[in-house]
Amino acid sequence: MNRDRISAMRLELFFAAFLALNSADASSCKPPVVEPVHELSVQKIGQLARQQSQSTSQYTVVLWNFDLEGGPRRGTMSAVAFVLVSTGDLGSEPVAAIIWMDEPTGGATLQKDGSDGFKIALGGARTNCTQSAVSIRMRADGVITADSTILGQLH
Repeated sequence: MNRDRISAMRLELFFAAFLALNSADASSCKPPVVEPVHELSVQKIGQLARQQSQSTSQYTVVLWNFDLEGGPRRGTMSAVAFVLVSTGDLGSEPVAAIIWMDEPTGGATLQKDGSDGFKIALGGARTNCTQSAVSIRMRADGVITADSTILGQLH
């Protein structure tokens, strides 16, 4: 009987510890940060990895992953990707952003999202994180958004 009681207590402690660890991990999970930028230093350009691009009839998105081991950092945040959005027209100025994540474990992948948008999948995000993608959209007035962040306006 004592042995059964000890086994039951061990099982209860295991579940309590499991729940505590999972809730602590989920509460410390930060969503990706999209930071609009107007220029990129030579140092950061040297930390970029492979390029991906996708187009709609109105604009093109080009994404470069940063090297996760040697890329830019801010505390626990790491730069995951640099995104450039352009119409491709002569004289038009592109808009750009850096996507930052807390403790990323993988890079970003550019995907079509419907006929007029894109999704940047952050597949390396920790599994308890609620957001694992950033949506890129162009509004009717030419304003480019990454989720709720305005990157700029294409003319």
